[in-house]
Amino acid sequence: MRKLSEVKNEDALELIANTIEPISRILADKEIEVFKAKAKKQEVRKIDIVKWVLNSHSDDVLEILAALEGKDISNFEISALEIPMRVLEILNDEELTSLFTSQSQTITKPYSGSAMESTEAKES
Repeated sequence: MRKLSEVKNEDALELIANTIEPISRILADKEIEVFKAKAKKQEVRKIDIVKWVLNSHSDDVLEILAALEGKDISNFEISALEIPMRVLEILNDEELTSLFTSQSQTITKPYSGSAMESTEAKES
């Protein structure tokens, strides 16, 4: 798995573009707030987070793992043994967790529509 600091230029843009949506879907899940609260109190194990994310967001996890490997999701294969290990790597990687955390701070509510719709509403 590539480290974020090692991904440069076009590859970096592609990695970010391919992970924004799946990360956003995971962070928009209300259950994530429960995990954050428990984590602050040190009442949750990382393996519990892994279990939840694999059960609740399996497609998103695969998209993220594929992007981190620099592969298209349609060509990505990973074994049952590797999946929890990779998710734990993500949880233990400060660069990746800071990316997830910074994105979660900007996701407070679902988007209300397109930029064009918002502009048109202001003009009316």
